[in-house]
Amino acid sequence: MRFLKVRECTPLCGSADYGNPDEVLNKTISLISDCEALLCSRIGSRPQEKLRKKGIKPVEAPYLIDEALNNISTGE
Repeated sequence: MRFLKVRECTPLCGSADYGNPDEVLNKTISLISDCEALLCSRIGSRPQEKLRKKGIKPVEAPYLIDEALNNISTGE
């Protein structure tokens, strides 16, 4: 596994401020449609289900991104 780049998107939390939450989620998934996995600190069951249907594995790791990537690479 290797880090490629950061992709900016509207957070799903509080997405009602930016429009329809389903629309925000669909745009986000479209933005990462070429990814195999998504590393995130928290994720709900509905986004997990939608990601899996698109072939993207959600990986929940409640750490800072650098710490999470280190933990994953060392097998912790």
